[in-house]
Amino acid sequence: MKGISSRYRPVFAGLAGLLLGWGGREWMRHEPGDSAGSEWGNFAGSARRGPPEKRSAPLPTGPMTQLLKDLSTATAAECEERVRALKAGNASHPEMELEAILRRWMEFEAPEAIYRKMVAMEGRWLMEGRGAFFAAWFAHDEAEAMNREILPIFDGVRALFAMDHGDPHFIDYLTEGRQGFLRFEEDFEKSLVALASSHPDVAQLITAKKVRVTEALRKKAVSAVARGWAMRDPGAALAWVRSLGLSREDFLASCGAVLSEWVKTDPTSAAVALKEAGLEGKTGFRLGDNGIGNQAIMLLDKPRDGSARMMLALHRDPFLTVEGLFQQLSEADIDWEKSRPMQPAIDHDGWYLADSRAAALDAEELPPGKARDYILENLCRNLAAEDLDAAVEIAARNGITSSYLESLQSEPGEDEIRAAFAAPEESFASLFEPGEGTDPDRTYKLAMKWAEVQPEAAAGWLILQPLPEGDGPGRDQLLFSNTLGYHWARNDALGAVGWMESLPDGPTRARAWRAMQDRVSEYSPDLAFELSVAQLEGESRLPLMKSQLQEVAKSIGYPAAFELLNSPDVSARNAPNDLTISRREMVNLRDRAAGL
Repeated sequence: MKGISSRYRPVFAGLAGLLLGWGGREWMRHEPGDSAGSEWGNFAGSARRGPPEKRSAPLPTGPMTQLLKDLSTATAAECEERVRALKAGNASHPEMELEAILRRWMEFEAPEAIYRKMVAMEGRWLMEGRGAFFAAWFAHDEAEAMNREILPIFDGVRALFAMDHGDPHFIDYLTEGRQGFLRFEEDFEKSLVALASSHPDVAQLITAKKVRVTEALRKKAVSAVARGWAMRDPGAALAWVRSLGLSREDFLASCGAVLSEWVKTDPTSAAVALKEAGLEGKTGFRLGDNGIGNQAIMLLDKPRDGSARMMLALHRDPFLTVEGLFQQLSEADIDWEKSRPMQPAIDHDGWYLADSRAAALDAEELPPGKARDYILENLCRNLAAEDLDAAVEIAARNGITSSYLESLQSEPGEDEIRAAFAAPEESFASLFEPGEGTDPDRTYKLAMKWAEVQPEAAAGWLILQPLPEGDGPGRDQLLFSNTLGYHWARNDALGAVGWMESLPDGPTRARAWRAMQDRVSEYSPDLAFELSVAQLEGESRLPLMKSQLQEVAKSIGYPAAFELLNSPDVSARNAPNDLTISRREMVNLRDRAAGL
């Protein structure tokens, strides 16, 4: 294998650029003509303007440039001390600095000896630190770095380097229990996807019987190969998956990986393949994360749906112009009679242009037809968030009727909202005690507006109301969960948690926590895990703990997540059998952490 892994090329290129910049600055600092035989210096001198004595100030030396300059004369002892200082400090690019130091250090001592010293420094180090070590080692002596007999704990990263080079011998490094990388599974899947997209014949070797990896990793590997191969030839990838004789669960997962990619390039053929493979309506079949979410499922289920086609076009090009979108929708096979406009989504989803008004005016100039009207209605929906009157006017003059715009026109006005906020208990009492002459839909809209503007006050009132039992999809439950979760914990997780903990211990507090736990988990997965352990009882606790463990591991690292699972507080609050089940979920994480 020649060259440098794509995983570390940016680091090496950056170091080389810094060295070149340093040398260039040194050359620029010389006086014209002061170098021996300097024709360039004389030329520069003849072209200078102004008196020679008025020189510009020297360019400042950046931290990385200075580091490389200092390392050029550093001793082995000084390199070791720099590594210790780097581990204890807060460097902005620690992996780049560490690699530079290690490359100099390896000029004096054997990489294996340096590794032993680094292990002794901390006992366990970050994945980035080990990655920088191997990158320096690979640059120092490629053959030695790839030798399985030396430091076998690096077999995992050796496999990654081999895959990056399309080397079929990558499987020789895959020995169970010797991957030794904290994020090995994640990196391994990414590398396999990339390998399969360029060398599917090589990537298929992962299914060979002699590859000694855990069964869980092998299952993920098959899906990764299927996904990568599908980027190149989805039909061949699906045929390969069907030939493997996989279990039902693995078969559905791998087919989902193939179709997740296929649907992005040819949704019609993907939908046909879905039916031919007998996957239509199969329980357990789901698509992988392909960047277009639920719209991908719509494309497979309804390949002629206008909304799904629009999302696909915008996924391919998020900066698509109105004219470009019109061209793509006009060329697609779309059933306009059954296509409905996209609902403007919460947060960031949907098509939001820099100037919705200008885009809508541009759409008016498009050739008449279903595609134009569909685009125009979507643009009017977006414009309504900024200027409802303008959106209604543009839609009306183009003969577009929109129930969404009509519903916005019936929204409570500012005076009505102000009056409701002034006396919320009286205004919203009919939500739970309907009376004659009340409009429950309008009252609900007012309550949602109250939750948006004053979530703490709304939460304090709602928690005292006779809410239906359970956390179902009813309107009252939705109001409660949106108030505590979306409107409060999403914007102020700690404030929402503090309020929740002030409630009396029992079902009420547990219900409040369930309403906000997803949003708190986005803020701090480990905090959400600890609160789930503390606040929930019975059957609801274990499933939530299990689902949160992976996010916790991503946030605080696998070893720390396992320690959290074994903490006295978690042990005291959980039945032994529940802890055993949770630990089983973490067993692969524990095995990787044990080698540190």
